[in-house]
Amino acid sequence: MVATVSDFTAIRLKIRTPQFAPVCMLGWLVDPQNRRTYVYSANGDIQTVKFDGVLSDGEVMPGLEVRLVEVLGCEKAQKNVLNAVL
Repeated sequence: MVATVSDFTAIRLKIRTPQFAPVCMLGWLVDPQNRRTYVYSANGDIQTVKFDGVLSDGEVMPGLEVRLVEVLGCEKAQKNVLNAVL
């Protein structure tokens, strides 16, 4: 799920509830403002992955690897900003 700033805290709290955990083996909460993704595992572990890092989980979705910087076009946007400054 992708959260707006106002929804972000509420979603983070909801993901940690006992009702959510048993039905979800893996959760990615995307924080576009801070350019990171929180990865919630079924065992309760939480990892933080920056947008230029690789999101993956071999147990739930073998072979899936996602770099949000590519999916959301962040690299292109960064290059455009840099070119505009120069």
